[in-house]
Amino acid sequence: MNLQQEFKAITLFTPAGDLVYCIDPSRKNRWHSHLCQRLQNILNLPEPPNFLVPAYTATIDCWRDSATQELKILGEIYPPVKRYRYLLNGIFHLPNLTWHIVPWQTETCDPFIIETYRDRFPQ
Repeated sequence: MNLQQEFKAITLFTPAGDLVYCIDPSRKNRWHSHLCQRLQNILNLPEPPNFLVPAYTATIDCWRDSATQELKILGEIYPPVKRYRYLLNGIFHLPNLTWHIVPWQTETCDPFIIETYRDRFPQ
């Protein structure tokens, strides 16, 4: 990862810990739906697992402060996948990144929907 440039990284996990991610140098695109479609294809799901968003996601935003030109990095991760933050640090070559845990909100992810699909995600 070139830490001289701005980027946004988005990672989508399954409840079993499988993951797909993308890196967007423009920091403008919303890749959640693309990642859901990718998981659908990889796992042969009947439809994209949109119900995983946002609760099973992590994002890294790297931008340049306009006042100081200093590179800033923010990592945000949801509670169901916080155990993978050190794995993400390795994937994105950010060993010292401290993750902000996004507070869990029941309305963003229905646990009953997750349970109905659990057998479709490899362990």
